[in-house]
Amino acid sequence: MARKHAFMNRQPTDKLAPNAPKDAVKAEFGRRLQHRIAELGWNQSELGRRAEAYLPDGEAFGRDNVSGYIRGLSLPGPVKLRALAQALDCEITDLIPASGVPSVDNRHPPLEVKDSGDGRAWIRINQAVDWPVALQIMKLIKGD
Repeated sequence: MARKHAFMNRQPTDKLAPNAPKDAVKAEFGRRLQHRIAELGWNQSELGRRAEAYLPDGEAFGRDNVSGYIRGLSLPGPVKLRALAQALDCEITDLIPASGVPSVDNRHPPLEVKDSGDGRAWIRINQAVDWPVALQIMKLIKGD
């Protein structure tokens, strides 16, 4: 449960990495959406009701849609994305990251180091870096 709150409370980022994985884009979209909902003092149901008003007749937009977006499970299609932006009184570009986000997986910090207990360490790098940096890291790890 604490992990869920950490995800929900993360602020949207303006620092975007090119060609980020789709999961990272979904997570950043979710953060931006949650942030905007909180700014307006709405809940997910309220956003669903308001966004539905901007959809073509017969199309539904419920709390479940909003929940899936916030949790980073999916991205809305063009029609629902436009409806969300209209309901939230913002631009589509305020919600969808242009090209990605700095962290690939929000369940792990950008850099994690743990003692393995045998004079060695486990490391996990979870962030976008320039190719020269990535190659240097790979060289250090491989020992070339």
